[in-house]
Amino acid sequence: MKLYSYFRSSASYRVRIALNVKNLPYEYVPVHLVRDGGEQLKPEYRKINLDGIVPTLVDGHEVMPQSLAIIEYLEETHPEPPLLPRTPADRAYVRSVALQVACEIHPLNNLRVLKYLKHTLRVDDDAKDRDTVIGWKPALRRSRRILRATRAPASFVSATRRRSPTRA
Repeated sequence: MKLYSYFRSSASYRVRIALNVKNLPYEYVPVHLVRDGGEQLKPEYRKINLDGIVPTLVDGHEVMPQSLAIIEYLEETHPEPPLLPRTPADRAYVRSVALQVACEIHPLNNLRVLKYLKHTLRVDDDAKDRDTVIGWKPALRRSRRILRATRAPASFVSATRRRSPTRA
């Protein structure tokens, strides 16, 4: 397996975590998102991923973009050790947390969005950083409230505590 990844990409980081939890060997192929205007936009990388995003996992002839899809693929093709809890309620909770990060928080600090604001809409850096332009602080507060209000099922919490190496 090859993972095309950027060291500071939170989406790439999710996939690296899954690969390491499952102890799957992979070749790390760095794709620098800033150097030379962004290596992800170069024709060589666009041959692998037409959208020009990271991460991209190549497993034999299969090419997969999008971190959550890659993680599901890894879970389905390498079920042990499982990434998700066993019960449907616990699995739904974990998916809701993952989607909260991927859909509600991550887009607000995405390089593509930030470049669009700066270069297309011509939003200056000071305005871009204010809550009223991007709205990332209210979105982050909203996400925190949702995650606090959505209590993890008891079976998930107790299983997590048993497996966590940081808990006594």
